[in-house]
Amino acid sequence: MKRLFLLAVLLIGYGSLYPFDFRAEGAPLRALFESSPMSRGDLLGNIALFLPYGYLGMVAWRRPPRPLRFGIVVLTAALYGVLLQWAQLHLPTRDPALRDALPNTLGAAAGAFVGAMPAFDVRRLGDRAGGRPAPLVFVALWLAYRLVPFVPALDWQEWKDSLKPLRAWRPFPWIDTLHDAAAWAAVGCLWAAASVRRPTVRWLPALVAITLGLEVAIVDNWLSPAGVAGALLGVVAVALLRFRPAPVALLLAAALVLRGLAPFEARAAPRAFQWIPFGGFLRGSMLINSQSLFEKAFLYGALVWLAREVGLRLRVAAGGAAFLLFGIEAAQTRLVGHTPEITDPLFALFAALFLHLADPPRPPLNPVESPPRGAAPRTPP
Repeated sequence: MKRLFLLAVLLIGYGSLYPFDFRAEGAPLRALFESSPMSRGDLLGNIALFLPYGYLGMVAWRRPPRPLRFGIVVLTAALYGVLLQWAQLHLPTRDPALRDALPNTLGAAAGAFVGAMPAFDVRRLGDRAGGRPAPLVFVALWLAYRLVPFVPALDWQEWKDSLKPLRAWRPFPWIDTLHDAAAWAAVGCLWAAASVRRPTVRWLPALVAITLGLEVAIVDNWLSPAGVAGALLGVVAVALLRFRPAPVALLLAAALVLRGLAPFEARAAPRAFQWIPFGGFLRGSMLINSQSLFEKAFLYGALVWLAREVGLRLRVAAGGAAFLLFGIEAAQTRLVGHTPEITDPLFALFAALFLHLADPPRPPLNPVESPPRGAAPRTPP
């Protein structure tokens, strides 16, 4: 967990200081106090950016005591946020604003508050789940993707607006439906692997219903025909496949290929490949980028995890997933509607690193040393 915390710190710094075009003479210090007001999307995005910092900062260490640890995590997050904004004074392409450090600190405090609750400590959850916290982390990423920005809507009109997209059934979004069906089937396999009891399909419809209901009650969120139909098909797939990882991995890989290549319309001239990692996440709305980050982390992490559950070595599973994703990105250079970049294959490698640290292969239960070939079995005295 300590390594994951350091990785989160590095990724936050990477996203805040990209594209690293530092200049010796930066903007005046007063620029930190002269920025324009922040939009709701940027506010929620800045909060979400530091959530992993707070959560991992709490669960990665057992000492000092929890209240003191909480204060240290929040204080260091505030100082880190201020330091990053000061560094942006020397980046002409960034907009430094001290106001961004406040939502960063709030995000770290929210993450630390969740991490301080024993019920949400991933290590304790892993102990209760047969020592496998990684499947629960991937399920949490999928739920985060569906429920971002985690802010309830208090206006009845917003609830009704979130249901309006259900009317748009034509043309039928079959690729997005397959995407959601494969994702929910993967959720079923992940949850079954983390269950200490014999897995059943009964809990999945309840989780689907709760998730869809919460989507209606979240601001800037809505239900879609693909989301509803895909969830139902995912439950059917889990019931038919009985938590077998191999067919679910193939289903998820097929969904990724189809979604990555749709609408299958060729470009007149090839588009340049973006070799800068996470470049697409550092432009546009921070809220949309956060949602996309949760989605990709789940999809590619689940794909690597499923491939390993089939029996492949972790390096082979990660290499195969990265090769598949790189092939999709390479094909996107000649397709309309896509931005080909190196980020997606890197997600598969990061997922493998996470699995290596948090979910190593388990030894067989009660291992028994087999006698040499030809030797008589030992009998108790």
